[in-house]
Parts: sequence; C-alpha cells; structure tokens
Amino acid sequence: MVANNQGGGRLDFGAFATTSTGRARELVTGTDAKFSVDGVAFTRSSNTVSDVIANTTLTLTAADPNTIANVNVSLSSSAATSAVQNYVNAYNAVVDFIKTQQTPGTDPTSNPTLYNDPLLRTARSALSTSMLTPVTGAASDMATPDTVGISLTKDGHLSFDSTKFQTAFTSRYSDVTKLFEESGVST
Repeated sequence: MVANNQGGGRLDFGAFATTSTGRARELVTGTDAKFSVDGVAFTRSSNTVSDVIANTTLTLTAADPNTIANVNVSLSSSAATSAVQNYVNAYNAVVDFIKTQQTPGTDPTSNPTLYNDPLLRTARSALSTSMLTPVTGAASDMATPDTVGISLTKDGHLSFDSTKFQTAFTSRYSDVTKLFEESGVST
C-alpha cells in the first residue's frame, strides 16, 4: 500500500494480504433415521414418522441401538363413534327418501317417481332386516348392532347411543369390529 503526500512525499507500507478463515457450522453430518417396529426395519429421512403405524406419528428423539423403546398405542373411540354416527345419519336419510317415495301425491299425476315401486319396498325391508339379523361370526352376546348402541326405532330409523358404543368399543374392540366386517366363505 502506497500513500502520496501533498508535499510530494511518498510512504510505502508494503504489500498486504487478507486471509479469511471460515468455520463449518455443521456439527454432525445428518443421517437417515433407522429403526424397527415389531422386528421390521425402516429408514426415513426425517425423525417424524407417520407412515409405519396406522393413524400414529412417531417422533424419534434419540439414537441408541442398545435401547429398546416400548410404544403403547391405544385405540381412540372418537373416530369410530363419528363414523358410526355418520352411518346412522346416512341410513336415516335413505329411510326418509324411501318414505317420501312411498307417500302418494294429492292426485295420481303428482305421485313420486318411485311410488309403488316393488324394488324400493324390497330395499326398505332389507334395511330393517340387516339391522335385526345376527352377524355370522360375531360373539353371541354381541351379534346385532343394538348390543353396541345402534338401535332400530319403531318408525324404521336408527338411533345411536354413543356412550354404549364407546363402552363396547373400548372394552371389547375385536367383538365390535366383527359387527362391521365383511366376511364370507368362497368355494
């Protein structure tokens, strides 16, 4: 570096060099999360895993291959209760539609489109029968929907006792699921 003076003098400081030394901010190189569930190995790029156990999110917080973590997953009856309530609402909407179609108009030209349709009467009967017939393969004391709070009323609608359903769902889950499973035998 050279500085010139107004009086004509010259001052020379020599050459300067600048060296910058940066520091790496990465403390540890990231690696994929490796873990196993029920003896099945998994590898994920994130420590938040939601695709291994249905309806469950795992947050992996520490890595120790010598430690086994036990995870208890419990059933939540709220989603099942909501699904059954939606089923009851849909069933009742179908019953209302059928009743509307079976009610004659004020004169023959104003009858509903499906008035006196035999297929509609058969469907209405089949709905009621399906709610009263014991389910094959279900526990003998829990073979019909009314045992878990889904009851057929006198007017053909369903009523839903969510407390009775939740009690059955949490205490006898496998028996309750038999009421809603499709099963059969093929030959």
